[in-house]
Amino acid sequence: MEDAWIGKATEKLFIAPIKLTLQPEITDLHMPYVGVAHNLVLVRINKNYPGQGMKVINSLFGAGQMMFSKLIVVVSGNIDIRDYEAVARQVFSNTDVNTDIIITRGPLDVLDHSSDNFSFGGKMGIDATEKMSEESVRDVMSGFRTTILLSVFKPLKGKVRFKMPFTDLPVVFTGISKDVITFNELLKLNYKITGLVLIVVDHTVDLDDNLILFWQVLSNTDPYRDLKIVDGNILIDSTSKAHSSDNFSRKWPNIVVSDKKTINKIDSIMAGLGSGELIPSPSGRLVNMDYGGGASVQVD
Repeated sequence: MEDAWIGKATEKLFIAPIKLTLQPEITDLHMPYVGVAHNLVLVRINKNYPGQGMKVINSLFGAGQMMFSKLIVVVSGNIDIRDYEAVARQVFSNTDVNTDIIITRGPLDVLDHSSDNFSFGGKMGIDATEKMSEESVRDVMSGFRTTILLSVFKPLKGKVRFKMPFTDLPVVFTGISKDVITFNELLKLNYKITGLVLIVVDHTVDLDDNLILFWQVLSNTDPYRDLKIVDGNILIDSTSKAHSSDNFSRKWPNIVVSDKKTINKIDSIMAGLGSGELIPSPSGRLVNMDYGGGASVQVD
């Protein structure tokens, strides 16, 4: 929607006043449209002293409308923050889960549906800057093997789907149905390694559609409530909180999607216009995530 593209202009408009008034060390700022502007902010700085990454995170959480940001990631050096794989590798190389992550609460965008309370909930900052001698960091990638991860999920065959976008990085996306297995059951697994990041979404989410996948993760997660650290591993519950077992106090919004009849009709009209290659309806990628029954949903 228009929010995502207005955000592209916003990141250009706000970087100059932020540099002039608050953070002169910032060299680039980017809000990926999968985060719909307020859910994810990537920041690159010119780092000169220990703790500077944390200083930037804390300052931005209180800077005008940046206070609505839910996740801020700060990197340093010459990293292109629009290259998301490069950012991911920076995070895993430079982040110690014990010292480099801030989890707090504060104001959120009024459209954020994942928090327990309207316009107020969890926020997270990740200091993924290159660390100086005064700052400790461990190599979270050490000892990771794909075969180890396969052995972890072997007993759950048929109960979960999982995807490893980078076989050399310990990040795994998992799709579950809460009628089959719960997030709390995943917390009890023996992961056999440390430094793993396990991100759990609904089984209806296409794990191979990166746009939909990351949109769901950023939209459905309250870091204060949904992020758990177990034996040095990070587990994140990014599922919809619409199941009765979630005990979620607010109404959970349904996916906004056209029905199949409307999708087929519009696609046929567009195909007949002869205006070039047909762009399929975005609703076609969302129909499996529609619970039906109206604007809000509660799954028994």
